[in-house]
Amino acid sequence: MEISYITAPIIGAIIGYSTNWLAIKMMFRPRKKIKIGKIILPCTPGIIPKNRENIAHAISSTITKDLLTSEDLKRTLLSSEVKEKLNTVIDKKISEMAEYKLNDVLVEYINRQNLNELYDFLLDKGTKKILQSLKENNLAHIISEQVKSSFEEKIKGTFFSIMGSKKVIDSLSKNIEEKVDEYIDTEGEKIIYEIMQKEINKVLELKVNELDINIDFSTIIVGIYEKIITDNIEEILKNINIEKMIEDKINSMDMMELEKLILKVMRKELNAVISLGALIGFILGLFNILF
Repeated sequence: MEISYITAPIIGAIIGYSTNWLAIKMMFRPRKKIKIGKIILPCTPGIIPKNRENIAHAISSTITKDLLTSEDLKRTLLSSEVKEKLNTVIDKKISEMAEYKLNDVLVEYINRQNLNELYDFLLDKGTKKILQSLKENNLAHIISEQVKSSFEEKIKGTFFSIMGSKKVIDSLSKNIEEKVDEYIDTEGEKIIYEIMQKEINKVLELKVNELDINIDFSTIIVGIYEKIITDNIEEILKNINIEKMIEDKINSMDMMELEKLILKVMRKELNAVISLGALIGFILGLFNILF
């Protein structure tokens, strides 16, 4: 039996293995152009370093247009599993905050400056709104009419009812109305402000579990979440620009890091290609001997 019957298939397998191994390596290397004088050597840099920008664009475009469409993302984000997890997280967080003061909770999620701004806004807006309501509903007239009615009831059948006249009572009522109106104009805003400030401070000092509020916060927050995703997913994706993020990320990666990433993802497939080269080389070597 000639030695060539053994060596030819083995040499073929080695050549097939080596060429495929080299071809895969040359996909990534050399990582930079190699020059001899002014001449750039062929196949430098490797295929992936040379075409990294095009590859990055192709990958990011494929992901955003075919794999991560707005409808796919909306369907995922609005799935019952996601909403159930969101509900669980909210309930857990509310339970954890039960012993915290409302003021401390708001500071944690809003920060002190924004809370102070909100506090001042509510005080100012609330005070003016209440004062406006008092004037629009003519509180001074209501008070004067109540005083007049009460006075007439108390003096009914007495000496004062005989001596008093409707004009006197009406004059007294009108005077009261004017004084109340004047007091509301001069002191109303200050009084309302102080009352509101006191009440808001009392509420802020309450613990979360002491608040007499029968509200299902989980349902409200999940409802807001659904509304935002349903109505604004296109705008959200447009502003985030996932395609550019992926493209920039790939372009900014070091070539060694990119090579490791690709090899990590496709190691089995690339090893299969190398092994297949060895197998084909072995078969060709054997075929050459037999025929």
